[in-house]
Amino acid sequence: MSDGGTKHGGEAALEQDGDVLEVREDYPTEPVPEEERRHWFATLTVWAGWTISITAFLVGGLVGGGLPVQEAVPAIFVGNIVLAVVGALIGYIGMKTGLSTYMLAQLVFGKYGSIAVSIVIGIFAMGFVGVFAGATGNFITGQFSMIPVWLGAGVFVVGVVGTALYGFLGLEYLSRVAVPGLWILALLSLFMVHGEIDGGLGAVGGLEPANSQTFAFGVTMAISVWITGASITADIGRYAKNKWHVLLGAFGGWILGATLLESVSAVAALGVGEGDLVQVMIDLGLFWPALFIFLAAMWTTADNNLYSFSLALTSLTDVLGRRDFFSKEVWVVIGGVLVWIGAVAGLYSQFQSFLTTVAIAAPPMAGILIARFYLLGYVKKSADEIYADIKRGEKAISVGAVVAWIAASLFAYFVQWGSPAVNSLVLSMVLYTGLFLVLPEEYR
Repeated sequence: MSDGGTKHGGEAALEQDGDVLEVREDYPTEPVPEEERRHWFATLTVWAGWTISITAFLVGGLVGGGLPVQEAVPAIFVGNIVLAVVGALIGYIGMKTGLSTYMLAQLVFGKYGSIAVSIVIGIFAMGFVGVFAGATGNFITGQFSMIPVWLGAGVFVVGVVGTALYGFLGLEYLSRVAVPGLWILALLSLFMVHGEIDGGLGAVGGLEPANSQTFAFGVTMAISVWITGASITADIGRYAKNKWHVLLGAFGGWILGATLLESVSAVAALGVGEGDLVQVMIDLGLFWPALFIFLAAMWTTADNNLYSFSLALTSLTDVLGRRDFFSKEVWVVIGGVLVWIGAVAGLYSQFQSFLTTVAIAAPPMAGILIARFYLLGYVKKSADEIYADIKRGEKAISVGAVVAWIAASLFAYFVQWGSPAVNSLVLSMVLYTGLFLVLPEEYR
C-alpha cells in the first residue's frame, strides 16, 4: 500500500539510496507506504534486538538449573519456535496491512473497544521500560558507586527516548550495532565458560542439574517470558517488504535472539552454577564486555517497548480526536519522563507483580486477531479494504471480541496450569471464533 510518497505530520524523508535519520512520526495511524518498507536485515536485527533481553538469563538459569543440557537446549528451542509461529502470524498481518497492532485492534474490538487494548499494552510496554531503567540505574551504581541511581537511570532513559524518537529507523540503527555485538559476546562467554569447566563444554552433557524439572517446564518457561511480546509483532512486521522477511525476522529473531542467549545461560547455569552471563563475565574479569551485554540487551528491548507504547497511545488519542495535541513523538517523551520518575521512586519493584497480571491480558488480544484474520478468513481481503473498514469505524465496541478477551484472561488468571499466557491465547481464539459465528452481526 502506498500513499504516493506523501509524508504525514511533518514526516521525515527516508531516502532509498541513503537513509536520513531524523525524528519520525512513523505512520502510527496510517499504513506504512511500500516505498518506506525496510530490507530483510533490518527486520531480522530489530526482531533479534527486541528478543535479546536480560530476561534470557532468568529463563536460562531456571531451565539449566532443572534440566540436563541435552533436554534444556531443545526445550528452549521448542518454546521459542512456538513464539516465532505466533509472532510470524501477527507480523504478517502487520506486513500485509502496514498497520500497527493498535490500529488493527480497532478493526477487531471496535473503535472504542480498542481503547482498552491500547491502555493495557501501553501500561505493559512502559512498565517494562521502567523495570529496565530501574535495574540499569542500580547496576551502574553497583559498579560505579559515585554515580547515583537517578543519574544512571536517567542516562539510560535519555538514550532509549533518543532512539525511540527516530521510530523504526532508530530501532534499526541501534540493532545494527548492538545485535552483532551481542552475538559475538554471547559466543565469547560460552568459550569462557568452556575454560572454567573441568573437561570443557563436552563435560556439561554429563552434569546433573541442582533441581529436577520436566521438559514441559522448560518449554513453558521459554514461552511465558515472551508470549506477550509475540502478541504485538505487527509493530515490527509492518515495515517488512514481504512475508519472507516476516518469517526470517520472526524465526531468525527468536532463534538468534532469545534461543541463543537462553541456551548459553542454561549451559552456564549447569557448568558454573550461574546463569547470569553478565555476572559470569564480571567474575572472569571481562567487565567491559559484560557491561556492553547488559546495556545493549536492556536498550534494544526497552527501545522496542517504548516505541510500542508510543504507537498504542497515539492510536488512543487518535480515537479520542486529540491527535493534534499528542503526537507519537510527544508520547515518546511523556513515556520517558514517567519511566524515569517511576524508576527513581523505586515504584517498579512493586510494579512487577502487576505487570505479570497485565501480561495475562495481552495474549488473548493476539488470539482474537489471529482468529479474525486466519480462522475467519479476513486475511483474504486486500490491504486497502482492511484500512477502509477500520476508518469507517462502524462498530463502537465488538461485544464478541470483548467477551472472549475478558473470559480468556480470567481463565488464565485463576487456572494456573501449564502456561497461563498460552492458555489465554488459545482459549480466546476458540471463544471468539464461536461467538463470531453465532452472534448477530452488530455484536460480532
